[in-house]
Amino acid sequence: MKNILFINHSIRDGGPGRSLFYLLKHFDYELFKVNVLIPSKKIFSEKIQEEKLDVEQIVSAHFPENLKRQNFKINDK
Repeated sequence: MKNILFINHSIRDGGPGRSLFYLLKHFDYELFKVNVLIPSKKIFSEKIQEEKLDVEQIVSAHFPENLKRQNFKINDK
């Protein structure tokens, strides 16, 4: 079994986090031990747990979350 580490600085439900979640959802866990480095447990972690994915979540406060907000509004939100 090979080890894989994914590093995800965005733990919200959008772009990079959503793409990584779908990749993890369809991963072959019999061939790989999957680890994910994230800055904290939020929506991304909840989705992994809801789907019961065999992913080791490594949480590090020294790994900053991407705090940049989008520069445009959708439907005045």
